Amino acid sequence: RIVTGDFVRTELPANFDPAIGNPPFSDRTVRSDPAYRSLALRLHDYFIARSVDLLKPGAFAAFVTSSGTLDKADSSAREHIATEPEGDLSWLDIEEVRQATEHEGAIRVNRWFAQHPDFVLGTHAIVSGPYGEAYSCLPHPGVELERALTAAISLLPQAIYDGEPDEIDHDAEDRADVVDALPEGAGVREGSFFLAKNTALVQMIDGAAVTITVRKGRASAGVPEKHARIIRKLIPIRDAVRELLKAQEFDRPWKPAQVKLRIAWSNFVRDFGPINFTTVSVSEDAETGEVRETHRRPNLQPFLDDPDCWLVASIEDYDLETNTARPGPIFTERVIAPPAAPIITSASDALAVVLNERGHIDIDHIAELLHENVDDVIGELGDAIYRDPETGSWQTADAYLSGQVRDKLKVAEAAAALDFAYERNVTALQGVQPADLRPSDITARLGAPWI
Repeated sequence: RIVTGDFVRTELPANFDPAIGNPPFSDRTVRSDPAYRSLALRLHDYFIARSVDLLKPGAFAAFVTSSGTLDKADSSAREHIATEPEGDLSWLDIEEVRQATEHEGAIRVNRWFAQHPDFVLGTHAIVSGPYGEAYSCLPHPGVELERALTAAISLLPQAIYDGEPDEIDHDAEDRADVVDALPEGAGVREGSFFLAKNTALVQMIDGAAVTITVRKGRASAGVPEKHARIIRKLIPIRDAVRELLKAQEFDRPWKPAQVKLRIAWSNFVRDFGPINFTTVSVSEDAETGEVRETHRRPNLQPFLDDPDCWLVASIEDYDLETNTARPGPIFTERVIAPPAAPIITSASDALAVVLNERGHIDIDHIAELLHENVDDVIGELGDAIYRDPETGSWQTADAYLSGQVRDKLKVAEAAAALDFAYERNVTALQGVQPADLRPSDITARLGAPWI
């Protein structure tokens, strides 16, 4: 079973046998999960912690992580990940592997690596980073990384998994209803109709998948049987249209989607006629003599709750006079132009592109677009961006130098006392501080409750 969903919001059973992955790295603190909010875990630590919490006893976990998890002085994340500490617990602490010198600070790394130097594929070193001195592991001269990594992996213990994996009933998986398997709201928009694995007709209502009851015989509950059959025939048309538009939007092969759309549309027209089939009724007001025309679309009416109803209606050219329809341009032509490649000639251009694509500053991605290192990018952007010492995230000058600037200044001054790199924050915030109100600027109405 493959689940595509938000890891924070997706409900998962705590009975997994393995957890293996390369968690995303970010300085952002995850606060959207109430169960972990008090821990204030960074994004990568949260992924590891929750994955481990979803394992059953005796399970196995393996993650690719960074010094952000293993080498930081605060061991609370590591202690939580350890859950029931046993065995070698040296990895919970850090250890000094090189004392401070006149020109460089001390180097402290995870104690496990300090005690197992064969797993360190280089030399501990201090280098100049964007925020001052930073730890780095420099490669051994003349040693190929691939060969060194292979040698280190060969030293790892083998046959240590002692769990009892559950057997999977694949037949039961095939019979399972997607209503039960679908993560809440994942990939299905509110109001959308879709078919479950057991062929039941389902609609997403208030973020939950609800099976549609089909009216049979003289029963009054549910939708008419013909309406259900119409919806079932329109679903593959909608899905084909969305697949086709997405393929054209991202400049992927889209001809197969056109074939799929034509087949789905032909099947519908053969059974029910044009999607936009319209009946017109004329009525005359007995008193005023006013003539009114009423248009009804019986093939679209059952599908009106689906958010893509009118997208489906737009694919054919319908002639009301002859009550016939022919395929629209989407069946044979490209209706969405491929995205134009952004022109990037400076760090400012790259910043604008990243903000448009991701909604926030991603320094690493900006560096990738410019084919430069992160330090150079930060230098080029200069006063256009600032690192928030409270969250660790980069913000545009407009965002950082606005809002509660007095509180931000206090935080920046405290951070600058520990790291000179934040002096630029202090200087910039001092320049945008609002003037204090004078006593004469404060007025009050007599009788106000606070007087």
